[in-house]
Amino acid sequence: MRISKKCRHGVRVMLTLAALPAAKTLTLRELAATESASEKYLWQVMNALTSAGLVRAARGAQGGYRLAHASRAITLKDIVFALDGPCKLVAHSRMNNSSRSEERVESEIWADMERKISTYLASSTLRDLRERCDRQNQMPDYVI
Repeated sequence: MRISKKCRHGVRVMLTLAALPAAKTLTLRELAATESASEKYLWQVMNALTSAGLVRAARGAQGGYRLAHASRAITLKDIVFALDGPCKLVAHSRMNNSSRSEERVESEIWADMERKISTYLASSTLRDLRERCDRQNQMPDYVI
């Protein structure tokens, strides 16, 4: 499984939005500046997150983007699935159809890894990740 650049930008944007007060929004231009990405590219990311129901877009002079749900209700799995689709390590076209035990065991290994990755992503909420960011931002810098 390879996490796309689009997904990585999406996770960071969601973390940025999770830090905002409830009624505050950020424009596409502000998000693009934060991400050092073009507005055109980031629009694709935001469109996918909006279509998945994870982000709300508000129009108008005070418009922008904000989370559609509380950060504790959004998981990393939701974000990854919205941007990269389901977690698939290998195609399972021949998964338990082989007469060779080696191929069946190998298929079971990949299926087990997919379940573990999916479980981890589902257990990681945006709130948990935002708290990790906040803790890192509070760490003292002892550079002399």
